[in-house]
Amino acid sequence: MFNMNLPMVSNFFGCFDLRTGGLIIGWLGVVTSCISIFQSLIFLFLYRIEYVFVYGILNVFGLIISACWLYGIYQNRPSYMLLNVITSAIGSIILYIVLVISMGFYSILALHGQMLLGIGLFVFCIITVGSAYLFIVKYSIYKNIKEANSASTGYEFTSPDV
Repeated sequence: MFNMNLPMVSNFFGCFDLRTGGLIIGWLGVVTSCISIFQSLIFLFLYRIEYVFVYGILNVFGLIISACWLYGIYQNRPSYMLLNVITSAIGSIILYIVLVISMGFYSILALHGQMLLGIGLFVFCIITVGSAYLFIVKYSIYKNIKEANSASTGYEFTSPDV
């Protein structure tokens, strides 16, 4: 099995410890998922917009992932947190791929006088970097809890080799 050396942080936004930051991230995920599910139900039943059903289902999965994240932090169970870390990593990778493609399109369109796209591209850059930072924070929390558990039990949790 390979060992990845990912960057880690020791606090959240420079003023919160990692556990508090993880709880903030988790509860924000739960609240936004609940609001989005409620919004999807409103659009589905009041306005008869059918395609929001898929959006609502995706937010149910987001709610489950956020609830598992919170459970993992409260109970010091890193295995419950791993799905959130993985989905955050995948989301960050996808955002970076889209950013590179968008920069390519922007360079073509900038030649034709479409300079207003630069503001949108700048905002997208900030969102992408923010997503990467949240992934690093989530990974740091996961790794700290995993190491604390392995230190307290005397052995490290590993997955079986398949």
